[in-house]
Amino acid sequence: MSDSPRSDMVEAARKFMLTPKVRETPFEEQRDFLLGKGVTDAEITEARASIPPEMLTRQIGSEAVNGGGPQMMMMEPPRQNG
Repeated sequence: MSDSPRSDMVEAARKFMLTPKVRETPFEEQRDFLLGKGVTDAEITEARASIPPEMLTRQIGSEAVNGGGPQMMMMEPPRQNG
């Protein structure tokens, strides 16, 4: 198997990164998810490079950092006293 990026995987990663809910998650989480799905670092890098900067994840001062808006996070159930 060659190390060259597979165009179908690059396009799939690009579409994933442009999904509104995904754009609100940190890039590291996106990267980890894609790696788990079999997308290579080179394919992730190529996909990210094809996206205009203003369309990429906003990590500083974004709603995701401040806790507003829809997020994909695991929450612990409330602890019951008693």
